[in-house]
Amino acid sequence: MARSESNESGGSFAPTLIALASLAMNGAFVIAGAVLAYLAFGLFYGLNDYATWEAVRQKQMLSNLALAGNALSIGLAVGALCAALVFWWEETAGYLLLVGSAIIGYGVPVFYPQITGGGEVSRGVQFALALLPKAAVVPAAVGVVLVARDVIAKFAMALERRSQDVGDVELGKGAEKANRPVRTSLLGKCWEGPYCREFVRAHCPIFLKKAACWKERRGCYCEEEIVATASQKSKGLVLEMAPDSRYNSANVTSGRTLRKVLLTDAQKAERCRNCVIYNEHQREKYAVFLPIVIGLVVVVCGLFAFTSRHYIGDAMTSIEAVINRFSFTGDPKAGVKLTRPNDTAQWVVAGALTLMLVSKALQVLEWAVFEKKI
Repeated sequence: MARSESNESGGSFAPTLIALASLAMNGAFVIAGAVLAYLAFGLFYGLNDYATWEAVRQKQMLSNLALAGNALSIGLAVGALCAALVFWWEETAGYLLLVGSAIIGYGVPVFYPQITGGGEVSRGVQFALALLPKAAVVPAAVGVVLVARDVIAKFAMALERRSQDVGDVELGKGAEKANRPVRTSLLGKCWEGPYCREFVRAHCPIFLKKAACWKERRGCYCEEEIVATASQKSKGLVLEMAPDSRYNSANVTSGRTLRKVLLTDAQKAERCRNCVIYNEHQREKYAVFLPIVIGLVVVVCGLFAFTSRHYIGDAMTSIEAVINRFSFTGDPKAGVKLTRPNDTAQWVVAGALTLMLVSKALQVLEWAVFEKKI
């Protein structure tokens, strides 16, 4: 009895931990939200006259801002860590943390001067803006970890994933795997897969043609003619994959005329999508294209990262020109200057973008191979 109670208490620990983490996450984000509101009020209203304050008041305000910055950093850090525990298997959690961190740590400090019309900002405003990038470090790091977990999980599952459960297909349902023959290509043909039977293969027109059933739009799991012919030539064998039990070798009726059903190409294609052989082919296709897609995305993002600093500079210059042209405030000759991200920030953004693009590319690959079955 004591052992049973111990197991039950151990089994209920995980939900309790998640509940506590969820409570801590909500509380931490509420605190962080309140601090952000306080800083926003200071940036747009409270710190406008900072330069005119007495030295004692300025020192007190900087102390208050430092305290607010610590609370914001702790709130965002605790909230992000608890969110990682609560939403560990949620795909969007990491991306939301990355986007939120980018807005808080980079977007607000860069675009604040443009929102307020440009011009020189006070020391108090500079101090408040400097708090935001520091507070965004931990949630950004947690976001990168969650996105990396999502990509790694997709990659790991892809190595063992089946294109479709055997019980979900119509043709070849319940078929058992057999030993594969020697492969002649990276993506094996139907008769090189585990669902082709040796005694059928010898009399199969698809095998004799050295083609693939999904290219010919006909095969042993979907056409009675092929199974019946092999049944007649393979005496004493029962072909369990035959669409109709009357065409098994134990029940062959001599002189029977097979009924020929004419199907359109679209109907044949749909027939292939519901066949266990074609779904096994799709699983192999996914395993082949998976490292190719990941490698291609990583290479493209890597090449872009090396040249991104030039494009970022050009983009910033163009944005500055547009802002200066249509701005109603500030000195048009002096112009607005956007802060350029340093090399570390560029590589962090490139790494996060690479992980996001790899994840989305895998989703597109899964959609194409397993849903559309291209």
